[in-house]
Amino acid sequence: MKTTKSILLVALFLTYMSTSLAQINVMEDYNGDFEAGTFDYWRFVEVADSAAGSYAEIVDESYTGNHAAQLTWKSGASGIIDLVLDNWLTGPEVVAGHTYTLNAAIMAVEGTGLLHVSLGFFNASGGVISESSKNWVLGDQYEVKEHMGTAPAGAKNCWIAFRLFAENGSRWPEAKAITLIDEVHLWESPPDVTSINDELPEDGLNLYPNPVANQLHVVSKTEIRTISVYNMQGQLEKEVFKDFNNINMKDLSPGIYIMKVISNKGIFFKTVVKE
Repeated sequence: MKTTKSILLVALFLTYMSTSLAQINVMEDYNGDFEAGTFDYWRFVEVADSAAGSYAEIVDESYTGNHAAQLTWKSGASGIIDLVLDNWLTGPEVVAGHTYTLNAAIMAVEGTGLLHVSLGFFNASGGVISESSKNWVLGDQYEVKEHMGTAPAGAKNCWIAFRLFAENGSRWPEAKAITLIDEVHLWESPPDVTSINDELPEDGLNLYPNPVANQLHVVSKTEIRTISVYNMQGQLEKEVFKDFNNINMKDLSPGIYIMKVISNKGIFFKTVVKE
């Protein structure tokens, strides 16, 4: 009976989480990870009442690979109304009714604040029909953040925009700050997904030992971006951004956990039993 109940709970949890199942990265051909070292599909815009000293550039410091988008906000540039990095002019195609999960690795090299991210949708005529936003807290180490949105009826293309906000939520802080953005992915999730296959994917993703007592080892033939650990109530227990082959599970209570593995092939869910 206990085993049957555990299986049912896993099935219900996977159904609940299935909207995060990504099959396509629509940013793949739009310099999403910035590893090309160019801004071919991105623009940096600043709107100011006076001369501003802000700029965006590609630097050799990143979450993975050799490049990241560095946004440097210089002090003394007063009167700035808005500062934004976006792909407004070259938005990738989307499918109406599909859910999209935006992931990006962000950090603050200097200064602190919020990175205000927006996910918006255009119709076939280029008109804006929907937009959702979220504030991501900037830290001094890379963190992979997430924001989700569903393409409304009539959606044809989308855009992503990043703006720097102060910690109090004001549009932009009059202070020096450097922000790094890397690995921008937009995962497409078809609607009405009701199940997730917990078998090993073709890329050889493997989590062992299972059940696990202390250390969980994760191996994959493809690059892993991040791993999130959820309990059966859907609560996030921990996120792992490196050293995937040696994840500490010792501090978790015994029970069943869901591992959300984001790789460059998509998102996979695996169940793990903690002894």
